[in-house]
Amino acid sequence: MERLPDHKIAYTEYTSQATAPLTHRQVADAFTKIDQAEFHAYRLASTLDQKAAAQEPWTLEERVRSRADLGAVCRLARQAVDILAAASGRPSLCLDAPIQRIQCDIQAVNLHALMHPNTNAELCGHVLCGLEPNTSYL
Repeated sequence: MERLPDHKIAYTEYTSQATAPLTHRQVADAFTKIDQAEFHAYRLASTLDQKAAAQEPWTLEERVRSRADLGAVCRLARQAVDILAAASGRPSLCLDAPIQRIQCDIQAVNLHALMHPNTNAELCGHVLCGLEPNTSYL
């Protein structure tokens, strides 16, 4: 966002990326995904806080939804970072570009077995279809 006003879009007449409609769409899409990720993160944290305060055992539904929320946070954050990296263009590939490190880190998080969005979504769908969880990590 700091680079937008002074960043020209190569091979176009845009002397400021901040004035390009495509940039507006990319920023809005990333913002929406970040907002959605934040919703899932706060819902998961709130559930955790409530369960800890009440000292109650977790239901299967709460455990599965928590895993689904965790996967959604990871997926949406990765998508937002990918949008912003793509909007940054070639400079995002430079090793000293902050977005390059952020993209690498968010990819690493998404590859973790317990956080992997596809694994968590599959678990949620598995249980929603009336099947027993196919993992002991709930």
